[in-house]
Amino acid sequence: MANCDLLSSCFFYNHELADMPCTYRHLMNKYCCGDFTKCARFVYSQNFGRNEVPKSLFPNEFYDTSLTTVLSRQLRQIAEKSSVN
Repeated sequence: MANCDLLSSCFFYNHELADMPCTYRHLMNKYCCGDFTKCARFVYSQNFGRNEVPKSLFPNEFYDTSLTTVLSRQLRQIAEKSSVN
């Protein structure tokens, strides 16, 4: 499996969790060097841009990206409706 295209700029990948080295290695192997299309950071960057990914977002925190995606769409729809009026 190929490495994630965003490795060079990914905050999570480039800032090892000193207090959780086993967790860091597991997440890195599973997402960064594994199936990165299931990484919450990768998905977030695809939806909102590479520079918009929260530094605190872990690769396995999909509940945050799902909620953020839904809220973002709703906010855009509200903004579009208000700009039409």
